[in-house]
Amino acid sequence: RGWVFQYDFGKSIQGQKFRTTGFLNQPPRLLQTPASSWAQYEEEGHQLKDAINVALEKTHRLRKKYKRPDHSSDRLYGSGVIHPPDDESSCAAICGDDPSNLI
Repeated sequence: RGWVFQYDFGKSIQGQKFRTTGFLNQPPRLLQTPASSWAQYEEEGHQLKDAINVALEKTHRLRKKYKRPDHSSDRLYGSGVIHPPDDESSCAAICGDDPSNLI
């Protein structure tokens, strides 16, 4: 049988199961490309990190602007951690390094 079931290649009769009357032998290219990309993603995983690194290596301006932050200052706080709006101190000074606040 073919790959793609097309709903209008069938018939529904009251009191009976839906019956197919045909199928598409080859799926439309519109479906082939995403299906192929998804299969590659499932097999290899995403390549986002590699793509970013290649872009940063190629362009000095991008590398300077979008480089990774220093590990000593790179913190991601949980959504429940609230930085007081009127305090201009650094997050490290106010929110701290408590592991329960960090993701």
